Parts: sequence; C-alpha cells; structure tokens
Amino acid sequence: MNWDDLTDNQRRVAIAQEQRILVFGGAGSGKTTLALWCARCFLQSTDAKNWQRAIFLTFSRTAVREIARRSGKALANVRDRVEIQTFHSFANRVINAFGRYAGIGRTVPPFQSDAEARLLGRSKSHLGYDDLLPLALRIIKQPRIKQLLSTRWPLVICDEFHDTDDLQWEILCELSDGARLVLLADLNQMIYDGFLGDRGVGPKRVEVAKKVADLIVDLGVPSHRDPSNVIPAMADAVRQRRFNARAVQVAIKDNRLRVCNAVGDDDLVDVIKHEVEQARHDGAQSIGIFGHSNQLVADLSADLFNAGLDHVLVGLPEAHGEALVVMETLCRHGLGKTDLHQVLLRLAVFLTAAVRGNAVPQLALALMGHTPIPGELSRRITALSSAVVGAAKKGLDSLVQTATEAWPNLGIMSGRRPWAQAARTFGAISHQIVARSGARENQFLIEISRRVAAQRTEALIDLEVGLTHTTQVMNFHQTKGREADVVILVYRDADWFGRETEPFTRNSRLFTSHLPGHVCGTLLFFLPILIDWLHRSVGFFNDQQLTI
Repeated sequence: MNWDDLTDNQRRVAIAQEQRILVFGGAGSGKTTLALWCARCFLQSTDAKNWQRAIFLTFSRTAVREIARRSGKALANVRDRVEIQTFHSFANRVINAFGRYAGIGRTVPPFQSDAEARLLGRSKSHLGYDDLLPLALRIIKQPRIKQLLSTRWPLVICDEFHDTDDLQWEILCELSDGARLVLLADLNQMIYDGFLGDRGVGPKRVEVAKKVADLIVDLGVPSHRDPSNVIPAMADAVRQRRFNARAVQVAIKDNRLRVCNAVGDDDLVDVIKHEVEQARHDGAQSIGIFGHSNQLVADLSADLFNAGLDHVLVGLPEAHGEALVVMETLCRHGLGKTDLHQVLLRLAVFLTAAVRGNAVPQLALALMGHTPIPGELSRRITALSSAVVGAAKKGLDSLVQTATEAWPNLGIMSGRRPWAQAARTFGAISHQIVARSGARENQFLIEISRRVAAQRTEALIDLEVGLTHTTQVMNFHQTKGREADVVILVYRDADWFGRETEPFTRNSRLFTSHLPGHVCGTLLFFLPILIDWLHRSVGFFNDQQLTI
C-alpha cells in the first residue's frame, strides 16, 4: 500500500503527533500496514534520532512480518529500524538485558519448557513461560530502565490490542509513559474474552483505552484482502446466526464457501488430500488446514503424512527447541562429557514435547527408567551411544552428522518432522562454529551450548517453523494473525469450547455452529462450521477461498 492509497483517516493517523492513538478497523482494513506507515513517518521525522527504533508488539509475528515484507514503500529506508516482537519474546529480551537489576543475579535462570515440567515437575530454580511477563514488568517499572527503554523505542505499536491481558496492558502503559503509543483494535476480533476474562481480556480493556486515548480513529470494515466483500459479509452473517442471508448464499454460489456435513472418519484424509491437490492446481500459494484440538491435529497430520501429503505441522515449538538440546547432549556424550542417562533424559523430554496433549507418553516414561525400554529400542540406543563415540574420534563434522541422524535411526515415528527441522538448524550452527574454532572440542562445546540455549529459548517463546511451507496444519489457536489463500476447517459435532448454548452470543466470535442443511449449496467439507474466527475474529483470509 503506497501513500497515495491511504484514505484521509489513515493519513491522519500516520502523521498524528498525539501520544496515545487508538485505531479501530475491520479485518483487512489495513490497520497493520497503516501502523507501519506510522513507524516510517515518525522515524523519518526530526523528532527521531537515527539510532532510535519503533517496536511492534503483537501476539504473532507471522502476519506482521509478512506484511512488512510486502510493504514496499511503507518502510522504505527505515525497515531495519522497525522491530517486531511478541510480548513474551520482548519480555525475555528485557529480562536478559536488565535482569540483574531485578534481583535475579548476573546470570538469568535457565528456561524450563512445559514438556520438562510435565515430565519432571516444575522447577523453582528455572524460569517458565508464565514467569516472563511478571518479571519483565517488574524490571520495566524501575525508573532508570523505563527511561532507557522509552529512549530506545519512542514509538510503541500494539497489534490486536483488544486481546491484551492485564499484564500486557500494564507493560504497554509503562512503555508508553515516556513514548508514543499506537493501539490497533477490532471488537469483532475479540476472541479471547470468553475464556481469558480472569486475566482482564474483554471489552472493558478497550473502554479503558478509549478514556486515555488522545486520538481515536475508526477505519471501518472494508477489506483490502477481499475487495468483493463476499467473505467478510458472509462471515458477518454467520456470526449473527443469519444462515439464510444473501451473503452466505452468494459465497456458496460463487464457490468461495463450500460445506460438507457427511465426511466420515475413514474418508477424511482422502477428501482433504484431494482438496489440497485441487487448490494447488488452481494456483493457491498457501493452504491452511485447521482442527479443533491438539490431539486431532497431531493425528490428522500423521495420517496426512502417511497418505503422502507433504505439509508442516505448526504449533510444536517446544519440540524444535528440545530436539536441539538432544543433539547437543549427544555431542557431549560422544566426547565423553556426559553419560547415557542424560541422553535418555533429553530424548524423553523431546518425545514429550513432540506428542500433543497433557499426558506424558509411555515411551518417555520408559526412557526415564520408570518402565522397561522395549528390547529393540534398547539395542538401538546402545548402538547410538557407540556411534556417537566412534564419530567423535573421526572429527566434529562426523559427530554432528551422527547426532542429527539419531532420532530417525532410533525408529520412533513421533517427532520426525520437528526433529528434521531442528537437525537443519543444528547442522548449520555447528558447521559455522567448527569453521571458526577448527577442531578444538572444548571451544565447540562452549559455543554450541550457548547457541542451542538461545535457539531453544526462542523456540519456546515464539518459533515460526514452516513459515514458507505451502501447506500448514495446526489447531485453531495457532491461526491468530496468519493468512492463507485457501482455508480448510476440520470441525466436527463434538468440537466446541465453553458451556454456552445457542445462540452463542459470546463464542460465535470464535465458532459458528450447526449450519442448516438447506443452505449448503455445494457440499464439500465439514459441519458444524467455523467461519468467524478465521476472518472477522482473526483476519485470516486473503481473497481466495474458504473451505469448510
């Protein structure tokens, strides 16, 4: 979007001098692109020093980075001065930079993943995901640090502000105490107020922002992603339970919405595979496949792989980080720096992270020694131990290769995709270190440990695995902020959240359900249906097609 493409309201926001600006707009109305123009206008003004930055805080960097990549002139000459981070990755950055001023010592405690906590119990000597925001807030509140942060980031932009919780809102208030603040919101996208109300998520948050805002601008609901307005109108009608609305009928007639309520479990994978292949044939560059629960998505992904449909499973960031730790531990074991018990422990943690759900896998418990390890797997583990020791004698390159090949050689089916992704990361990091340090083993171990720790923490906080893959499979919670040309929703009779009954006045922002059969023009996919969350509530669609 060029400057000439902006509306009068958008230009008004882009050049505004007010300290707190609240911008409302529907999905696809250009809020994020407008915010990037705000950043450019400020950073190129005489008020900004050339070392200062604008920070973009969001729930998902995926959509913002994609928009930034395509932004063209919006970020011309200032692209490297706009930083995009999630709240948790920002909190981790603050803790690492200033944690010693918050009484946690010069060394930040190691990070414990949820998989480790499930397997080993929560450790009081480690930081967990839920510790990040409270600790960062405590640090930011210190006057000297707050001044430093506002000097570094005199412009703070918050995307999807309507879903901020109490801690995130307080962080925004502290950061903007000496800086300008731009908040982007859409009440129809407020999808978390139904089940995160105890954390302050809900309409009251927006009402508070209205009271403190110096400028409020409403961009309306026009969608730049779908100029025909077919999908936005259809989604709005379904959200209001108006299934007979003309917008729904037009969407079906124009093949923008296709619905099928008679797909059995035995046929599900074949139907999805056919639809994906057809979408690719029609030119779709990105396809999103979504399921209701973690377990459904994990099972569906495995079935799709078995059916030969290549895709990436999104939403297992822990597995990526824990796989890196396994590879590092194997290298240490090969060099005689750690024993096989530690290898088994890290294998168990990785397997726990790679398997969806809250239950610890039985095989992970076996690796921990709680139950016997199956005979064939035990033999393969012994062979792996010998292999890494032998590889270490040949050199670091051989050791790294053996470590990255360990999981598939053990013959365990779960976790192969995140392992393969992590293996590429580990291999690249290791070869870079070896190129610099040569064959010095101690230096290699020190550096690989540091790099893996950093990569693991990033993975646990906000990993964007598979961002460029054509076909992505994930649960509905992973969709926030993402876009795709074609969306396939696997949503079945038993899949819903909460206790609300018809007419779903709260949760229809998230789910719409039980579409009457006579509305189904071209039957193709699944019923009940979810439309609103992925467009009105998440702003997911481009201008192509939604398959349900």
